Amino acid sequence: MIGATVACPVILAPALCMVDDDPDKANLISTLVFMSGIITILQTTLGTRLPIVQGGSASYLLPSLAIMNLPQWKCPENIDGMGDEERRELWQIRMREIQGAIIFAAMFEMVFAFTGVIGYLTKFITPLTVAPAIGMIGLSFFKHVTVQIEKNPGVGFSMLGLLILFSQHLKEIKVWLPFGKRDAKGRRKKFPLFQIYPVLLALILVWGVTAILTVSDVLPKGDPARTDFKIKILHQAPWFRIPYPFQWGWPTVSIGAVIGVLCGVMTSTIESIGDYYACAIVAKTSVPPAHAINRGIFMEGLGCVLSGFWGSGNGSTSYAMNIGTIGITKVASRRVIVTAGALMIIFGMVGKVGALFVLIPDPILGGLFGYTFPLVIAVAIGTLSEVCLESSRNIFIVAFSIFAGLTVSEWAQANATAIQTGSAEMDSIFQILLSTGMFVGGITGFILDNTVPGTIRHPSGTWLNEAEVGRASRHDK
Repeated sequence: MIGATVACPVILAPALCMVDDDPDKANLISTLVFMSGIITILQTTLGTRLPIVQGGSASYLLPSLAIMNLPQWKCPENIDGMGDEERRELWQIRMREIQGAIIFAAMFEMVFAFTGVIGYLTKFITPLTVAPAIGMIGLSFFKHVTVQIEKNPGVGFSMLGLLILFSQHLKEIKVWLPFGKRDAKGRRKKFPLFQIYPVLLALILVWGVTAILTVSDVLPKGDPARTDFKIKILHQAPWFRIPYPFQWGWPTVSIGAVIGVLCGVMTSTIESIGDYYACAIVAKTSVPPAHAINRGIFMEGLGCVLSGFWGSGNGSTSYAMNIGTIGITKVASRRVIVTAGALMIIFGMVGKVGALFVLIPDPILGGLFGYTFPLVIAVAIGTLSEVCLESSRNIFIVAFSIFAGLTVSEWAQANATAIQTGSAEMDSIFQILLSTGMFVGGITGFILDNTVPGTIRHPSGTWLNEAEVGRASRHDK
């Protein structure tokens, strides 16, 4: 969760025209943490009633960045020469545009859940649509990873290396903790420390080393890896600040922005449905019925509307990584998740906590992003477990959809004024959609999967071509 909480405001801030040491970055993170706590409690108690943590999602970042890539939202060149009030209004007017888009797009999500439309749409949305859409989320952020790491490659790759070491190579190693549980013989049980806390451990180690290098001046003044590079934000952040609705002003609404964010809503919704089933299996409870799924999606939509009101700059979705933690710790209590939500609300009201996240040096964030965004791609690959990848049709659809998502979005971002339909509103709609690789990849997979003949759903749930299904039937006989 740390990666997503930090990534959303950090990646969005430059597009909002916020300078590196803007104190409002801390307020953005605090607002996101605060709202994550509220939505987690709502989902756990009134939504699916499963122990699922809610928080910011990269699914909403891509359309937000596409919106900010429009010509009218390009950042001026003289930001450094502006006064504090001018700079504040500069980014807040952009935030209000994103807020309005999230609010209205999330209302569609609530309507879909209330009417049961989601269940109908899933009949046509297969893994061949979902995989390219989710995969493009992770692939679209590779530039942000390189931009952060190149500020100090040594620190950035050290962070990335430790994350890989802890999460992959040392995940089976368990250690004794002085406060761990005891077995029947009274001995302390070993705890899978590296498997559960790889991000936290790597962050503490690398951040601690950079602090030592900063104090000893091994890192020169002005190096982004120094821990005092953005210390101004910590000094200016208040100890206590309660986020409130419309704190950045009244949201503005444009059709193009709403349609763009709606793509993120649909992707997040489909991903969350899978998370609900996975959480139920891990928690060893009954599979959530259709009304529970609709209730959960409705609550996510409500959470996104509230996030839009408060101005977190992001929506809300379920965290699959926390579901994995449940499987490891065997703790599937809703009380634990509600307590975690309450802690997030408290942390969101402590301004210094948000500032502490902002203080994380950019190269360390680059290493963190280099670990978390590939996990999004891994989720996309995992959705193909029910697909027959021996079918040339299926392989082509997935590969071509990802290729289209990469190439079309790159072209649209590099040619923001190339689309001229004669209507400024239509230009914005096409520009936002084509700049969002998640939409291009997903819609390409959807069209091809529902038009190219040759596949049917096997009774086992696996996608096979007709010949393979025939062979399977003969084998069963």
